Amino acid sequence: MSYSSAVILALPDALSSSVTLPLEMLQAAADHQRARRRPVNGDILIAGLSRRAVTMAGGISIKPQCRLDQVRNCRLLIIPGFWRHPERQVRRFPELLHWLQQLHGDGTTICAVGSGSFLLAACGLLDNRAATTHWYYFDAFAARFPSVNLKRDFLLTQSGNIYCAGSVNSVADVIVHLITQTMGEAAARAVENQFSPEVRREFHGRAYREGSGEIHADEVIARLQSWLIRHYARGPDLQQLCEYSGLSPRSLNRRFVAATGSPPIQYVQRLKVNAALELLRDTDLGVSDIAAMTGFGDSSQFCRQFRKHRDQSPSEYRRSVRAKLFSTGPLLSATATA
Repeated sequence: MSYSSAVILALPDALSSSVTLPLEMLQAAADHQRARRRPVNGDILIAGLSRRAVTMAGGISIKPQCRLDQVRNCRLLIIPGFWRHPERQVRRFPELLHWLQQLHGDGTTICAVGSGSFLLAACGLLDNRAATTHWYYFDAFAARFPSVNLKRDFLLTQSGNIYCAGSVNSVADVIVHLITQTMGEAAARAVENQFSPEVRREFHGRAYREGSGEIHADEVIARLQSWLIRHYARGPDLQQLCEYSGLSPRSLNRRFVAATGSPPIQYVQRLKVNAALELLRDTDLGVSDIAAMTGFGDSSQFCRQFRKHRDQSPSEYRRSVRAKLFSTGPLLSATATA
């Protein structure tokens, strides 16, 4: 038996990037934790239907470390996407469907990449749930699985402990989100900074999340969120939020956490930092100007809060982003030789 914190499923003709990208991000997070002597619960494994090497869509061969039926205590399972013919993959691996149901019944969080959501839908795990898939297969998916609430306008969906990512690139957002939940902000920011921070957007702002704070039914908190999005730069404190919402501090905190997953002041700080990220990336404004525009008291406070959220300074973030966004030279000379 293999005890693991995460398992990435390797299947014939799957996209190798939908296996290797989550694997590398999760390993980077685990390395970050170990370097700081923080606990890492279990290994990160590649599992297959057998132990034999699997040939992926691009011709890359991956050898699973264990069989899927050997996995126990799995907290996260990643299902890869396929280059084409997802229906054929469903028919090809009937035994896989039972294992997916079993893992879900054990409480495993499952994330399907691209057309990998066909496998989840085929075993009934997406019935009456929000889901997405690769855009090319929207019509085929909707016709094949009419009981699934297909979200064509979202690259990411979450329904309970089941996630769907419409593409290989978008699964990176899910992985960072899950690292935040399981290993904390510091580990998530370290991974995000290493894996293309200039293109990533926060999971909460992109995903359709059933039962989430973004689509909750608390009208008072929803109205307050809308107000905060417009007025976060004023730096409202808890007393102002209570006055606007008409709630006591205790009720406000309890209802805000229940609706959004975070306390109101933390939510405000996240809005400020996200606004600062865009200004650092897209403008030449100085750090002190950005601090003033986003509601931080001064540049020192701004830098402290930014480092707390991003594990790097504003200037470091700007340099890393600008180096990638505005590079005009060729990555590799056409005349270069090995």
